[in-house]
Amino acid sequence: MLYYRVGDRDESREYYRRTLESSRSRRELVAEAAYRLGEMASEDGDTDQAVRYLERARDTGDAVFARQALQLLAG
Repeated sequence: MLYYRVGDRDESREYYRRTLESSRSRRELVAEAAYRLGEMASEDGDTDQAVRYLERARDTGDAVFARQALQLLAG
């Protein structure tokens, strides 16, 4: 999250992807990682990838990031 907050998109993508690949990641971490990757893909104009990540965030059922993912998917 720190890399994301300071605007280092490459490093934040790397660590968010690692989170998604880890079988030990907690649901809320997966939700945030998938949401952030979807958000960045959307900003980059990669709609297909954005939808894939946002759907994964939505499917976690996380109270914060699943709701935000639904909002982005609706837009």
